Amino acid sequence: MAKKTTQRKIEHQKLAQAARETVQAIVALLIAKYPIQEIILFDSLVKGNFDQQSDIDLAVAGILESLYFEALAKVNRLSRYPVDLKPSGLDFI
Repeated sequence: MAKKTTQRKIEHQKLAQAARETVQAIVALLIAKYPIQEIILFDSLVKGNFDQQSDIDLAVAGILESLYFEALAKVNRLSRYPVDLKPSGLDFI
């Protein structure tokens, strides 16, 4: 039983590491293409319980409402995990 738990923990750590690498690529793309003011990573990847069913959650300030779906599509093409962009700030009105 302990061996299964250890293996699962190692698998989750590998998934989380791959997701963090993906986050770096996503952040680079968002900063290069959009007038981003702030990006905050939150939820399972921060809490340490990222697994196969998890998504990458990012709060993004500065993205214009007219560019939101374009940005969402681009970041999801970069990732094997679903990416959830949560607009924040007054630009998304």
